[in-house]
Amino acid sequence: MPNRFAKAFALSAFVSAMVAVVSVADESKPTVKTDAKKESDAKKTWHWPKVVISKETTYFTEPLRPDGGVDYVAALNRKYSQGVTPENNAAVALWQAAGPKELDSKIRKRYFEMLGIAELPETGDYLVEVWDMPEFKIHDIKSAGSKSAMPTWADQLSYATYNSWTEDEFPLLALSLQRSAKPMRVLAEGLSRSRFFAPLEPLDCSSEIIGRLANDGSRQIASDLSLRAMHEARDATVADKWRDAMMLYRLERLLSQRCFMVDWLLSIYSSDTARRAAAAISQNEKITADEAKKCQGQLLRLPPMRSLSSICDEGDRCYVIETMMMLASTKDSKDIFDIIDPEQEKHEVRAAAFKRLIADENVDWTEFLRSFNTRRDRLVAALKCPITNQTLAKLATLQNEAKQRANAAANWVLSKTPDPTRPLTPQAKALCLVDLMEQSQIFLYGPTVRIDLKRQTDESLAVLAFALAGYRAEHQGKYPETLVELAPKYIDGIPKDPITNGEFRYKSDGDGYLLYGVGYNGRDDGGRGPANMPESATFKQRIDWDDVVIRTPPKKTK
Repeated sequence: MPNRFAKAFALSAFVSAMVAVVSVADESKPTVKTDAKKESDAKKTWHWPKVVISKETTYFTEPLRPDGGVDYVAALNRKYSQGVTPENNAAVALWQAAGPKELDSKIRKRYFEMLGIAELPETGDYLVEVWDMPEFKIHDIKSAGSKSAMPTWADQLSYATYNSWTEDEFPLLALSLQRSAKPMRVLAEGLSRSRFFAPLEPLDCSSEIIGRLANDGSRQIASDLSLRAMHEARDATVADKWRDAMMLYRLERLLSQRCFMVDWLLSIYSSDTARRAAAAISQNEKITADEAKKCQGQLLRLPPMRSLSSICDEGDRCYVIETMMMLASTKDSKDIFDIIDPEQEKHEVRAAAFKRLIADENVDWTEFLRSFNTRRDRLVAALKCPITNQTLAKLATLQNEAKQRANAAANWVLSKTPDPTRPLTPQAKALCLVDLMEQSQIFLYGPTVRIDLKRQTDESLAVLAFALAGYRAEHQGKYPETLVELAPKYIDGIPKDPITNGEFRYKSDGDGYLLYGVGYNGRDDGGRGPANMPESATFKQRIDWDDVVIRTPPKKTK
């Protein structure tokens, strides 16, 4: 089903990806195909302005387009395909499992040639989605044994992604997994590969920007794997369930190899359920100490995620450059909220200044690129800081400085009585453009750093949960009084809370426990967060309380 993710500039990319992280059912909803995509793809032909091509201005210096600008599609495809073969590329397995229906038929042959495989047929033994099954009736899906139907199938899908579920509860979801068994085996083998290269769509570079990334079905695959991981199959063993969870973890790591921030955020979505599944497996009464140790070891041996600094340094840098070069050519700056400013109250002033400069024929675009890259280098340096709190502090400082520069630039450009001693030269106009857009570029990364901290917290909690499971298996179903008792037999060392660099909170009542770290707010909310929210919580409390929690016995999430 249609599920394209257009690359968007700065804030729009962040918002789009965040929607993907928190929403399953809405995006999975069947849609009616229209010509809207064709209309949106009919972009105005544009040409690079005259600029000096160098590492300091364009980052990549080759290959070049016919108009003399850098062909970023070819440059990024060339770099990220180095050393990639069909045998080590997990993206090949994703296509083979999902099928080519999401890929524009006009480019399929060339696209699959870039992957090094034959063009996939339109129909085949691909993953079966519930909405594609003949048994599917969107207004008549009922839970077995229930007196009333759930509001929609999408509610079932969303629930089953966050909670353990059985075939009796959601028979159609179970049937879709059963019919997808063969492509799932293809996927399982593919996710053991070490590389992930999904080419940027090889379209006409004179009219397209690098935002066009072919949808490889990774989000839908993540949804299917999530259903499998949370499915309480009658004959499933601990090893079976852990295999499904590890497929999600591996998908996350592989997707993070791509070069854009929106892809990195989507990779987090891919393993969001894996962390819930890991917690559920650790709480399984049948898990042995050896099984718990094996699960813990595989978690600890996962390859690292791609760093945010490298994404900022390369893929996102190139996207911003090419988008600005397109605006310089087309002068089309109608929809620029995300380019200019995340602060609504300042948007109109800065947007007006930005539009005036974009329409100006007398802007030094070489100076713009040189200044933009210098500022981008400062942002990359901040993201490379090894201590996260220092990174966030540096980002805040950069954003405050950028805000002041943006306000000054807008006032200067829109001044009715310009200062004759300080004229808006072509170089000055270029610097004003950088000033006007810089804050929104920085704005993207603060929340993303916090998302990564949440991911690290989830993973550390899962490691601890398996240590606790191993302890329980050898102590007649009882948990330790403190986490210290786990080391060194059940875990080599107790991990720290990545957000505070302090101890994780742990409370045991013998037969169960509450294990948590503080969330984004950096405050101990007593173990109250999305996974452990009291029914009496007010709306404000549900927003404010954000501890990252594993609780056993677990509570069902509505």
